[in-house]
Amino acid sequence: MNTDKLKYFVDSAELESFSAAANKNYISQTAISKQIHALEKELDVQLFNIEHNNIKLTPAGTLFYHKAKSLLSDLAIAIDQTKQLSQSTSATLRIGFTTSFESIVADELLTPFQKQFPQTNLFPVQQTYQQSREGLLNQTVDVVIAVDYGIGHLLSEAFIKQTVVREGEMMIGISRNHPLAQKQVLDGQELATETIGFYNFDGATPAPNGMIPNAQRDGYAIEKTKRFDRLEELLLNVSLNNCITFVPEGFSYPSNPNIVYRKIKNTSHRYQICVVVNELNTNPAMLNFEKQLQQTSNQGGNA
Repeated sequence: MNTDKLKYFVDSAELESFSAAANKNYISQTAISKQIHALEKELDVQLFNIEHNNIKLTPAGTLFYHKAKSLLSDLAIAIDQTKQLSQSTSATLRIGFTTSFESIVADELLTPFQKQFPQTNLFPVQQTYQQSREGLLNQTVDVVIAVDYGIGHLLSEAFIKQTVVREGEMMIGISRNHPLAQKQVLDGQELATETIGFYNFDGATPAPNGMIPNAQRDGYAIEKTKRFDRLEELLLNVSLNNCITFVPEGFSYPSNPNIVYRKIKNTSHRYQICVVVNELNTNPAMLNFEKQLQQTSNQGGNA
């Protein structure tokens, strides 16, 4: 199986059109169709349903789409990092993150590090939590900035070290037109019947791992969730009253006059953003970063 087949398949799935995928890749529609047919034959699985020139992924195709996209992303990252490292004679620190919240915290931590170690090349990469976990274990990523639930089960490994750099309660983002927006503080039980939106570009994530058990601890169940690929898309749907969402306190959000943010009374919904490293990693840049982080923590300067 070659990567061209996977790319043509992913493009066809995202564009929902063999013709559009062909145009994107500067080849004929016939060539795309043949590649997809060959891929289905190779896998012995039907990936698309085709009706009246419209294509839709089958359930098996949907699963394969997420895996193929992740594989292509991993390959692109590996190629890019290999090229960067081959061209660099300086120390290199590779940083993994997933959400925009983590990127904000990463910037707060990396900017002073860059000032202290200006010769160190910093390579931040947005990737899924699964990719970050694997990167830590195989040391293709030096540092991961992650919400605690994203990498939690790795902490059973003795050589994986986590340092909390920011924590707080979750709030509710809600449309100004929603009846609950009239209250300044919400009861958790009032959220049980709502559709809870969340964003994560990892399509394999059904819901944030901490959200469901936290609701159960507060005495209610979250029954309806909806995933969005981008924060902007999520906030637009909140603004239009299509869902509500949990957001961490302590961050600024894109200005939207139709969204208000409300605290939750006596809530178990909390977050921690952590720096996670593999202590078997002997990269000097990572060791310098870890040392600076420890000094900052000792001085009470956590973000």
